Amino acid sequence: MNELFREFIGRECTITLVDYVDFVGTIEFATDGWVKLKPDEDGDAEIINSRYIISIQHYTSPKTKREKRKAGF
Repeated sequence: MNELFREFIGRECTITLVDYVDFVGTIEFATDGWVKLKPDEDGDAEIINSRYIISIQHYTSPKTKREKRKAGF
């Protein structure tokens, strides 16, 4: 599973968990079933158990990201 997460390292992503809570930030590393996410804004880093992740979305352009946020995604 970590191999799938590794392609997102260093990219700004939205991670959605099984309870539909979203975390937005840059993935710093993924190892041993855990993913570390650095937030875009000033804030504490999140360590997320990969068992609870149902999706990871990477936005290719800032415009796409803004449009998705406005739409409620």
